[in-house]
Amino acid sequence: MSEGMTLLRAFAPVIAGLALAFLAYFAMQHLNIDVSGLRGATARRMARLAGGEPEPSLADRLGDRLLERLGLDPQVWSLRLEWAQLGGHFANWTVGGVVGRGLLYAVVAAAYAFLVGGVLFWLMALLVFVYPFLRVRAKARQVQALTRRALPETATLVAAEMAAGNAPDQALGRAAELPGVLGRLLNRAVLGSRASGRPLFSRSQQVRGTLVETLARLKLPELLAFASQLDLVAGKGAAGPQLMAGIAGGLAREHRLRVMRAAEELESDLVLPATLFFFLPFVVAIMIPLLVPLLEAF
Repeated sequence: MSEGMTLLRAFAPVIAGLALAFLAYFAMQHLNIDVSGLRGATARRMARLAGGEPEPSLADRLGDRLLERLGLDPQVWSLRLEWAQLGGHFANWTVGGVVGRGLLYAVVAAAYAFLVGGVLFWLMALLVFVYPFLRVRAKARQVQALTRRALPETATLVAAEMAAGNAPDQALGRAAELPGVLGRLLNRAVLGSRASGRPLFSRSQQVRGTLVETLARLKLPELLAFASQLDLVAGKGAAGPQLMAGIAGGLAREHRLRVMRAAEELESDLVLPATLFFFLPFVVAIMIPLLVPLLEAF
């Protein structure tokens, strides 16, 4: 019984810290906390309501105000957040929301470090501050990898449609019906062309197509190269289907090379996780029973 109470007292700060973190997360996600100092202007709120946009959360308001005060340029993180949202993650988040969440997590961790003490707990406050940024970056990279993986399949479909006698814009419209991030991006370009009356493919340097414009804004080199190749194919006339078939074959070969390269690098990539999660716990499990009696002897 006494050993159980000792263990409970030893883990009480950890349990309390986890409880505080859970309460902060629950309050941020589910409660509509009214903090007048963090709210935007009245005109901005009325514009959001008129446009049907959801009311920003406490983290969004806090982060937007912090970015405004520091004069930071959020374009890089805005692009990463957009990539993550294309994959269905972090809906309705803003760059300010990422900063605000990190700040709230850091405040909770700092309060816990102040109560418990210890340098490691103060370092934990820094780690939890960057945690939302790491999540956004990881999801953005994951969505980008899925988009690269879908390029050969999409190019093959466009090549097959053009070989069947369909025009390039019709072939791209069929490709836009594919599920996934790339299909949604192509559908966005097709809808933008219909809404604006502009051509889907570029006619010249002065008239830029909505396809290149839509995909170039995401700043993914493989995606921009794909859009440029489709522009080239659309202007080749009768030679377009054969050229598109060659492009689809080239994308398939590049994908196979990436897969083979990733398979070759897998063993080296697993060294650090294997060391942290298998080797070190194994060593600790062996050394602790040996060291504890020695320490008790002194």
